[in-house]
Amino acid sequence: MRIPVPSILSFRCPRQKAMPSQVNPVPLSFGRRLVLGAVATVLLIVLFAVPIVLLLSWVFKDAYHVHTIRVDDTYSIELTAAAFWEVSQPVYFEIYKDGDSLQHRTALGYTNESTRDLDFELLTTPDRSMFAIVERSNPDVVLMFFDAEAGIVWPGNGGPPWDQHDARMNRVLDRLRRHFPERNLILSAEVPGNRPLRIGT
Repeated sequence: MRIPVPSILSFRCPRQKAMPSQVNPVPLSFGRRLVLGAVATVLLIVLFAVPIVLLLSWVFKDAYHVHTIRVDDTYSIELTAAAFWEVSQPVYFEIYKDGDSLQHRTALGYTNESTRDLDFELLTTPDRSMFAIVERSNPDVVLMFFDAEAGIVWPGNGGPPWDQHDARMNRVLDRLRRHFPERNLILSAEVPGNRPLRIGT
């Protein structure tokens, strides 16, 4: 009796499963590629543009801090100077009450000196309801004053009529003069042009 022998040609190997590395990746849709591209663009902007903007803002800032004068726990005066100038360097002041600015940055005067060499002095009434600043090399020249009772800042918001402005500001300054009789306090705007000032109008 003959036993049938299977033919090699009829032998089939079992089908092998594809390995994970052999699986063809599913292509990303157009919408998903668009989203990924937008995210990558934003990341690049944050990574490169923001530091550049911060650097340029620091290099080209219009003013820098000079000094902060603390009047009391309520008021302070912030002094800044122009970062760029042609002849005389502008110096500005801004009054703060409880951390809030009371007026826009205002020109205090102009100087040919280094701002590091300017030495400011604070003058106040006993109740500190009025204060002014002078530069110690010209201790009788008032560069600015603030009257909290009247709400007047000089130079600044004296208001019209302009032909009477200096006269009215001098009357306000009389409040401070009474407390410093040993000084001949005058407004910097009234200083004769030939008088040398480390900071003047």
